[in-house]
Amino acid sequence: MRRGRVDRPRGLGHHRQIGRDVARCGPRRVRRPGGGDRPNPDLMMRRKGPRCSAVRVGEFEHSPWRGVGVAGFPRIAFDLLKQRSITRAVAHCDALLHAGVITVDEIAGLLVGRHDHGIRLARLRIPHWDGRAESVPESVLRVELVLRGTHPVPQPEVFDGDRFVARLDLAFEEAKVAVEYDRGRHADPAQAEHDRVRRDRLRALGWTVIVVTNDRLRDRVDEVIAEVAAALGVRSGVAA
Repeated sequence: MRRGRVDRPRGLGHHRQIGRDVARCGPRRVRRPGGGDRPNPDLMMRRKGPRCSAVRVGEFEHSPWRGVGVAGFPRIAFDLLKQRSITRAVAHCDALLHAGVITVDEIAGLLVGRHDHGIRLARLRIPHWDGRAESVPESVLRVELVLRGTHPVPQPEVFDGDRFVARLDLAFEEAKVAVEYDRGRHADPAQAEHDRVRRDRLRALGWTVIVVTNDRLRDRVDEVIAEVAAALGVRSGVAA
């Protein structure tokens, strides 16, 4: 069966998408099928807002809502996996896993025996999933590191004896290198002080703490990767 699919509106955080009333969004770009699964450029309207396109969707992949078929979470994950960049695709699927609305087994089952456009890409990306990250940027950072051959552990806890010290965003536990995403909460002096004390305690225990801001993650990710590689090289005794 062929039905229209409504993608996430651009510019909105993933966690705020779930349950959003997209039917009341503003102008949008709509694709109508011109033959097969390919959109006909002559029948395409380009405007701001949600993007719609024609795809094949099974009866079990959607549910009715206000007279239209709304994709279920497994179908949403599938569409993310085969269309977005690998870092963003995996990061948004991580968020779905973390929220508990899908499982890896559900997605793997959905892909069995399919021949949709992008199906091979989707299958290749599933092994990169990890629902432990607590934000999309953390997942983006993790995937960037994994794609460059390193394998940080998300959300490990650090103790000083029996005393809890911190739960880290990402860590290389044997090398004692922590990679922390800075959420930009330093407008709050109390939070800024809390973060400073926490990181000082980690450094006192022998940890190297690398702080990654949104600007660095977006515009200078290679710089971040090089800093992590250098820290791992120094800690392991291998030249970076």
